[in-house]
Amino acid sequence: MRRLALLAVCTLMLSGCEDQLQLTVEAAKKGVASAFKDPEAVQFADFTISADGKRACGKLNAKNGYGAYVGYESFGAALQGRGAELTVTDVKLETQEWEEYTARFKPTVGDEMRGQEGIKRRLSCK
Repeated sequence: MRRLALLAVCTLMLSGCEDQLQLTVEAAKKGVASAFKDPEAVQFADFTISADGKRACGKLNAKNGYGAYVGYESFGAALQGRGAELTVTDVKLETQEWEEYTARFKPTVGDEMRGQEGIKRRLSCK
């Protein structure tokens, strides 16, 4: 009985972490997309949030002024807060600025975690 209670407590704790992860990923994507002309049309690939939660990296595909997608480009974004309280303070696309931006960060953990609904989150931005 005691083991069952311990298992139940551990399961509840882990599900709380998963919900927090889901909220953080959704808020980060929404914040990054808001930097573009048509935020609802932004598509993400290889979306990653660093282990410290202070940056997001990946690839995105956004529409240009004519309404056509321009192709996936690497991006980096600075984050503040966690979960639903997360805000995106800076978004950089793959340019010389991008190289300078990403050079400041080094990977800390190479493992991957899978969140709810198949969201993949690496623990470090490259």
